[in-house]
Amino acid sequence: MPMQTRRSAAVAIAVTLQQLADGKISGWTVDQELVLAALRRSASDLSDASNKELGAYLSDLDPDQLRGVASNVKGIFHEMLVARAENLDGDEVTAGLFEQANHPGADIEFFVDGDVIGEVQLKAVQSPAAIVEHFARYPDIDVMVTSEVYAATAEAFAGQLADSGVSNADIRALTRNTLEDLAGRA
Repeated sequence: MPMQTRRSAAVAIAVTLQQLADGKISGWTVDQELVLAALRRSASDLSDASNKELGAYLSDLDPDQLRGVASNVKGIFHEMLVARAENLDGDEVTAGLFEQANHPGADIEFFVDGDVIGEVQLKAVQSPAAIVEHFARYPDIDVMVTSEVYAATAEAFAGQLADSGVSNADIRALTRNTLEDLAGRA
């Protein structure tokens, strides 16, 4: 994913969450709708929440809860960005997230003509520890990671690692700062 797309993703998170907290309920961009979907997917009790209810939910979080939500939404948004990019790249392969956000071992399935051809776990992490843990439990499921981790660890994982093109530092910092700002804790 090019740098412009990474910055656009980070901006989408910031703008969307601010507008939610301010009470906006319609007129979202495509990227903002994806952020809202990630927030709804982050907790089962948010799955059917209105935009107004999402804004109220964010406003009621304490700082520790806000950091946890930011981290979770960032990871889910990463998954959704990768799936969307695959589905828009013009080839015969499509991607879909598993129905359950906590599917064991993988986040995304890849299809050709409706048949599953593979699956991958996505990691928006700062260090390789989560990757090592994943391969210990699921040695046959590849991992797609943020650009920084890929650059630092790709050789160590013998072809089982792919770069998602998304910068962890960009999405993590902007997501955290934006959610803290939304809750008035900057």
